[in-house]
Amino acid sequence: MVKPFILISAFLTLIPAIYFASVQGFFDWLPWLAAFTDDHTTNPPLNPTDSLIPQPGDWVDYGHILEAGAEGEWDFLWADASPGSIVKKEGTYYFYFIAADGYTAIEGEPRHRAIGLATSLDGIHYTKYPGNPILTHSPFNGEEEGANSAGVTDRPIGNFVMYYGGAMGEREIIRSDGRLAVSDDGFNFTEVGRVIDHRNPFVYGFSDEIFPMATFQHQGVWYVYYLPNGGINERTLGMAWGKRPDRLYRSLGVLRDGGASEPIGAWGNVIWLAEDRIALFIQRLWWPDTFVEVRTASPETPHRLSQPVARYDIPNLKRGAVYLDRERRTWFMIYNDFDRFWDLKLAPAGDPDATPPTRPANPIAKPLSHASVELSWGAAADSDTGVVIYHIYQDGNRIGSTKDLSFVSSGLVESISYTYEVSAVNFHGFEGQRAAVNATTLADARAPELVSASTRGTPEQLIVLFNEPVDPSTAENVINYTIRPSVQVLDASLDADGQAVTLTTSAHEPGSSYTLAVRDIWDAATTPNRIAPESEVTYTHSPFTGLVGYWSLDEAAGSTVYDLSGYGNHGSLSGAEWQAGLYGRALRFDGVDDFVYIEDRSPLIDLTENSFTFSAWVQPEGQPTERNPYAIFLRVDGHPAYNFGVSYIAGSRYRAQVITAEETYSQLTSEPLEPGSWHHVTMVVEKDARLLHLYLDGEAVDGSPLGYSGELLDLKTEAGLNDHSGGYYLGSTRPDRGAGSFFVQHFKGLIDEVRIYNRALDARAVYCLASGC
Repeated sequence: MVKPFILISAFLTLIPAIYFASVQGFFDWLPWLAAFTDDHTTNPPLNPTDSLIPQPGDWVDYGHILEAGAEGEWDFLWADASPGSIVKKEGTYYFYFIAADGYTAIEGEPRHRAIGLATSLDGIHYTKYPGNPILTHSPFNGEEEGANSAGVTDRPIGNFVMYYGGAMGEREIIRSDGRLAVSDDGFNFTEVGRVIDHRNPFVYGFSDEIFPMATFQHQGVWYVYYLPNGGINERTLGMAWGKRPDRLYRSLGVLRDGGASEPIGAWGNVIWLAEDRIALFIQRLWWPDTFVEVRTASPETPHRLSQPVARYDIPNLKRGAVYLDRERRTWFMIYNDFDRFWDLKLAPAGDPDATPPTRPANPIAKPLSHASVELSWGAAADSDTGVVIYHIYQDGNRIGSTKDLSFVSSGLVESISYTYEVSAVNFHGFEGQRAAVNATTLADARAPELVSASTRGTPEQLIVLFNEPVDPSTAENVINYTIRPSVQVLDASLDADGQAVTLTTSAHEPGSSYTLAVRDIWDAATTPNRIAPESEVTYTHSPFTGLVGYWSLDEAAGSTVYDLSGYGNHGSLSGAEWQAGLYGRALRFDGVDDFVYIEDRSPLIDLTENSFTFSAWVQPEGQPTERNPYAIFLRVDGHPAYNFGVSYIAGSRYRAQVITAEETYSQLTSEPLEPGSWHHVTMVVEKDARLLHLYLDGEAVDGSPLGYSGELLDLKTEAGLNDHSGGYYLGSTRPDRGAGSFFVQHFKGLIDEVRIYNRALDARAVYCLASGC
């Protein structure tokens, strides 16, 4: 029998061979080991160079610089918690980012993550490298495998050194190691191999996944900050180091607060404030309370981070990277907030550049139509920092901004002269002199268009809306209107705005759909244009006012879901199929990737900021197996967890939900109603009374109405930045929001007869809808 002390002794003798490669290697390490024997939880005092760190008010947001790829492309979405890195070399900015081509079938996480590159000559305009992705990792060809993080540096040796997380796994159980790749040009990387082994019990945070975040070299030692994810030290911050970039033999915990303040990783750059001072941007917590704090350290003891010297609260923050450009005296922040874009913030480094840029050269104004003018100009210059954006003025009022050298002014009036001015803004926000140019719009050659028709709850009246003022003599001629089936037009009256016509008609039947055909209507211009002869719109008469969206889901074929409210807000269908429903046909959603998207066009724009009503007939097949609900009918912000709407949740219950501006959720749930049966679900919000109602089959559920405090969240806050915020969805949200199924599950079952009203229906009206009136 071998005695225990012999086994222990034998094991101890193997450690130097395993982790130091040789006895000599062990002694080489002694000087660096001594530096790390002090208490790394004791924060060093602040340093004068820490004042270089921008404070929150110093940053200015300049909007999009990079858009995700189209569906099916490798960068269809920006991958979850993976930061990027920014490197500048020989006048070119290199931005490394992680993206994915879709979502995994099992967990809805980003699939086939890889590392890509975009470059810029000015730090403002970025172009994706055509050879993307530059780095992949998929030894078993699994969906969740990939290159999951990237910390890149070219200091001080001149070439590009990248530490990244290489995820691998034959099935859905994934492990990730810290890996190394190098490049001479920043585009073509050579794989070196694994340098931080997640299985090594001597690695801080070993057990599951290691994601390198940021790296630097100092006095012959390579340091890598990393995120250990999945083990007992999950979502803390670790650091590994070694005298060779491919031999990081030592590691320890750098930030281990625990509790509510757990970090989720460093952004992908170590910033050199001075030769004896570095800064690390650390993202803390997770959505929705994420923020970034900045800590500094000496490169001699980089494990000893200072107390936070700055904190940035960025709404819906997902990930980012920061770079200090000393040549341009500017801080660059590239970040993502769960939409399809990387956005840019700038802040001064030291004293701001108060010298304004030059005037834009040779402005040109070219009329495009009766309602638009295209402006173009030559680039302005700023030798101290650079030009980030141009402001555009129309008749003295600022109407927009762009980072490009052209701009289209729209919404104009025909045959009118306008004065335009263009000015440049430098990296620190100082605006230069304006360059002026005049333009006159063209005469209107466009025919009027039929926009909508609605009874607005009145059975013997129809309001018809055109997109521009029309000629009264043609608009008030009843023979120019035909309503099918069997409704007679008795009188026509043009409103004062010249665009709305009130038709007096014979009676409409409640719940019935009609088609209005319009002919021989002229516009009000000097040279009139006639409406297209095929101008028609379908509408449904509701006995209650305020119907602004109605999707009967009876189409049976095609990819368009038609709006029968008379406003023409047709939905785009993805995947779902038509089957027999409660009334005619209905859409069946498979619970995997089906949804219907409806744009937030008029009159749906900002509808949920006031009183409103959602209703639908639903028949779930089974119930959610997770805490996340089956989405039935939602309106969604740029982030999929920000939504108002009705859902079917675990426990066989229906739920109505709204969110306030303070990000407080208010929810009402029904008693359990087992799947397999049809139920009419109605959600009603009364804005002034601040009440949320939920009705099942025409009856209020227990606890309804529920009072809430504060104002409702504006779901279109990113209107100028996010093309998808504020949209409406049946069956799930669009699967390109950057969060997969973490926040919402796709509906499984049938949905029929979906309606939106722009007011709060009372209990009588809700009962009437559920009863088929």
